[in-house]
Amino acid sequence: MQVDYIIVGQGLAGSWLSYYLIKEGASVLVFDAPAGMESASRAASGLMNPITGKRLARQPSADQLLPFAAGAYSEMSSVLNLPLAQEIPIHHFFGDADEATLFEKKANSTHADVLHPDSQIEGRDFFDAPFGTGTIYPATLIQLHSFLDGWRSHLKQMGALRESVFDWQAFSPQENRARYQDIETKAVLDCRGAAGATNPYFRSLPFALNKGEVLTATIPGLPQHAVYKHSRLAIVPGQDGRFWLGSSFDWNFQDTLPTDAFRKQAEAILKQWLRLPVAIEAHQAAIRPATVSRDAFAGLHPALPQLGILNGFGSKGCAWAPFLAHNLATHLQQGSPLWAQADVSRYARVLNR
Repeated sequence: MQVDYIIVGQGLAGSWLSYYLIKEGASVLVFDAPAGMESASRAASGLMNPITGKRLARQPSADQLLPFAAGAYSEMSSVLNLPLAQEIPIHHFFGDADEATLFEKKANSTHADVLHPDSQIEGRDFFDAPFGTGTIYPATLIQLHSFLDGWRSHLKQMGALRESVFDWQAFSPQENRARYQDIETKAVLDCRGAAGATNPYFRSLPFALNKGEVLTATIPGLPQHAVYKHSRLAIVPGQDGRFWLGSSFDWNFQDTLPTDAFRKQAEAILKQWLRLPVAIEAHQAAIRPATVSRDAFAGLHPALPQLGILNGFGSKGCAWAPFLAHNLATHLQQGSPLWAQADVSRYARVLNR
C-alpha cells in the first residue's frame, strides 16, 4: 500500500493537518487509538480567548491566528454540516480592586476593542461580585467533540483512518521514503500531543508538559450563552446542557489522574462565588503538550526528512492548530516556507545529536 503521508494522532493537530493535506491533493492515512481514549484535545474547553493571563495580555499573534481559525472552523462546519463555532462573551468577575482597575485601564487604552468594563451580564444575580465585572468580547467557543467526532467519521468514510496505536519500532526510514508495516509513504507526521514527547526521534525537543484538570457539571438556571470566569476557574457552556469547569496547570505532576485537591479547590470557589446548586458529574485530567518557549513545533526532522511533527500547542490548540496545520500542509505540498516561530529546524543542533 502507498500513501503520501501517515499522520499519527487525530486530536486538533492531526485532524487539521489531515484536512489541509487532503485539500492540497495528498493522500493520507491517520493512525489513532480506538475511540473512547481521552486526550488533551477532548478534555479542552474549546474556548478561543483573545486575552490571556492575569495581566490581560493579547494572545501571541492573535491578529493572525484567530481570524484564520475562525474562518477554518466556519469552513469545517460546512464540510461536516455541523455547527462548530459561536461567538461568545467571557464575563470576568474580579477577585479584588486591583483586577478591576487593571481591566478598566486596559479597556481604556490598548484593548478597547475586546475589553468592556461595567457590561450588562445576564445572570449576574446568580453570582457574588463584590468587586464588579467586565466582559471580554468577542471570544469564540468551538464544539470540540462535534469537530473531532465529525472529522473522524469523515476519515472513516474515506478509508483514511486506522484505529490502532502506531508502533514506532515498525517505522523504517529509507532513502526518500519510509515504510510502516505494509505501507510506503513520503513521511510519517507525529501529531500525538503530549505523547509526542516520547517519540524516540523528537524527545530531545524542549517540551514542558503540564497537567490540567476539569469538572463536568450541571448548573440548573445558569444561562448557557456566556462564559463566566473568576480567579482560577472558568465555567464554560458544554454540550447537552452541561458545563465545563476548569482548569488547572500542574507543572510537577506525578501521574495523569484527577486529584482531590483540584476538586476541593473548585468547589470552594463555586461555594463562595455562585449562588446556584452545582451537580458535578465527572472529573477528568489530561496532559497538555506545552513547550519551554511557548511556541509550537512544526516541520520535518532536520536529519530525517521522512519524519515530521506538528505539536506543542499547550492550551492554545483551538487557535493555533488550523493555521499551523495549513502552513505545514502547504510547506509539504508546495514548498512554501514554514512559520518561523514554529519551524522545528531551529532545534537542528539538539535533534542531530
